[in-house]
Amino acid sequence: MTTKGLFIPVFSILLLCGIVTSAASAQDGNSSQSSAVAALNAKHATTSEITIAGTIQEVSSEHSLSRFAGLHLLVNSPLGVLDASVGRYMTEEVQQALSTGQQIQIVGVIQTINGHNYLLAHQLVLAGRQIPIRNENGFLVHTHSRAGNRPQPSQSELNGGIR
Repeated sequence: MTTKGLFIPVFSILLLCGIVTSAASAQDGNSSQSSAVAALNAKHATTSEITIAGTIQEVSSEHSLSRFAGLHLLVNSPLGVLDASVGRYMTEEVQQALSTGQQIQIVGVIQTINGHNYLLAHQLVLAGRQIPIRNENGFLVHTHSRAGNRPQPSQSELNGGIR
């Protein structure tokens, strides 16, 4: 085989290796948080839960690389100020009920992730109302607003747009 005949297969292999390597390194940016979440979910089931009562100091939905996505409550508690991660599936009704200065009770586990302590909320108790956040395996629960607040689909929408 000539040098010219070897060039195309070798070039193709090198090109393929470069594409695979760049795709893997591009995923590494997101994998640190997703692997932390996977580890967190695995630990959640075996870690003992605590219940804290405190006052909401701040309600924040800011997202950064060092912080989990979703809603966070900074809570003054007997353990100090805790960053309680309550996820991203809160109903608008519950989000509006969470305000600075309000008393809250949080059931969850404290985990250290990327050097920061989080209280991973399993359940909130707000004004006597229990609000589920994570299931027994540590996965976020998708909550829905009350049925009365949701617009009901028309018969046409139920039929896929056929009238």
